[in-house]
Amino acid sequence: MPYALIQRGYAIFGVGETPDEARADAAQWLDGDDERGLSGHDVAMAVAESGNIGGVDGELVVLQCTAALIEYVREHGTTTYHFTDDGILCLKGEVE
Repeated sequence: MPYALIQRGYAIFGVGETPDEARADAAQWLDGDDERGLSGHDVAMAVAESGNIGGVDGELVVLQCTAALIEYVREHGTTTYHFTDDGILCLKGEVE
């Protein structure tokens, strides 16, 4: 299952096949252009549990996401995200 690093209530900053890949992908947008740039942010280093759709707006967290979402973000950039009934990050069309 792929992963995305998001800022709750805002944007998707990075995606990857593993949590570490999602963090590395996000690094270019967060204080620099490499993984060390993430050190200045309060990133939830442990992957949030599936179904953990709560949390504080603005919190940076890594969550599981669908393959469709990761493909969209890689091709087009960030998008509005939604959650499946199981708490997996997804595109709007995947929950309708």
